[in-house]
Amino acid sequence: MQLKNIFAFIFLFTAFIFSHFSAQNISKSNLSNEEIEKRIDENSGNPAQMWELINFYISKSKKEQNSEALFYAYRYASMASNYPLNIKYADTALVTASKSKVKKILLDAYLNRGNINMSEEFYEKALDDILVANKLSQEYGNDYIFHKTIYIIAQNKIYLGHYEDAKNELLICLQYFRNNLYNKSSLGENYQMYYIYSLMSLIDSNTKLGQFAENKILLKEAFDYIKLNKLDQYLPYFISSEGTNAYYSKDYSTAISKLSEAIRLYNDQWTHNTEVFYLGLSYWHIGKER
Repeated sequence: MQLKNIFAFIFLFTAFIFSHFSAQNISKSNLSNEEIEKRIDENSGNPAQMWELINFYISKSKKEQNSEALFYAYRYASMASNYPLNIKYADTALVTASKSKVKKILLDAYLNRGNINMSEEFYEKALDDILVANKLSQEYGNDYIFHKTIYIIAQNKIYLGHYEDAKNELLICLQYFRNNLYNKSSLGENYQMYYIYSLMSLIDSNTKLGQFAENKILLKEAFDYIKLNKLDQYLPYFISSEGTNAYYSKDYSTAISKLSEAIRLYNDQWTHNTEVFYLGLSYWHIGKER
């Protein structure tokens, strides 16, 4: 009798697991590509779930022979990967876009690979791809991609220390993405993400230029938007911006507090060495060793 109960339990448990995963698969199969992308974005702090969705997106796009969706799936894979896989996925995304012969996604593919190369500090390769994307965006008349290229060119200028030039580019980007925040998103477009990134970069540029009063306004805008839209995954990045801003203002106690809080709150794959660097400098300035 006891053995029979054990077998019954195993059968019921197996049936539950099978039905659970079958329900998950059915649930995912009913998602549109736009809904898949939304779920990937929502799971940016959960790598396992995010990759499950990305792999499903790749598989679904191949099955449907949808080259545009497949490009966006590979683009997500490139952004979610570490070196050298991120470069490999970016190359695959570009090959997929080239085969499609759709200029709209081809220019986005060059932009994506440029962005990935820049994140790995391959600045010359990055600039080559970004300039191709910029030219294609003007030919195609795609304002969204054009402003993304301007954003990445601004990043290049930040890395080179040309903060005033970068700020001028970022003001254009921020205005565009802010104005389009509540437009209905189409496949592959994420106004919200680039709005947030433009805010971060503009705050960083202002910090380096010593324009702290402007940052007070921008940081309030960022925190208000994050709270309103429940985007807690971005919160530590702006807390870090507060900390760096405080460091350059020579308010080392606030810098230590904010940078420590940001490091504690981060929930991603990055090491955040910049925060550690400024935290160490802040302790050094107040005469404390860690």
